[in-house]
Order: sequence, then C-alpha cells, then structure tokens
Amino acid sequence: MALTTDEKRAIIAYRMEKSRQTMVEAQDNANMKHWSLAANRLYYSLFHMASALLVDKGYTSKTHSGIICILG
Repeated sequence: MALTTDEKRAIIAYRMEKSRQTMVEAQDNANMKHWSLAANRLYYSLFHMASALLVDKGYTSKTHSGIICILG
C-alpha cells in the first residue's frame, strides 16, 4: 500500500526529529566522556536520518540490515 504525501511527510518529520534528539544524546554522552554510549547514539541518529531519506525516495525498511541493503 502506497503512502500518501501527508503520510510520507509525517514519517519523514518524525524520523528527522528522532535523529536530532538522538544526536543531542550523543553530544551529552560525549561531554561526559561516555564514548561507547556516544557512538551508539550517533549510530542511531544516522539510522533514523537514513530511514527518513529513504522514505523521501520511496523506499522503506524496518531493519538496520534492510537500510544497508538498500544503500549498498
């Protein structure tokens, strides 16, 4: 089932905001020198942004490996 334009916009906005929030968490963890947590939050920030960009281009994936396959 294809997404409507409004549904796509809502999903993209949600995932971009999730990416931004996770980036803030990464910065907070880096400021506390919690490097593993900062790296984890950076990974998820990129995951959320990549999934937003893929929705914009008409692709969807619910898994990390699915995004890698689409981008790969």
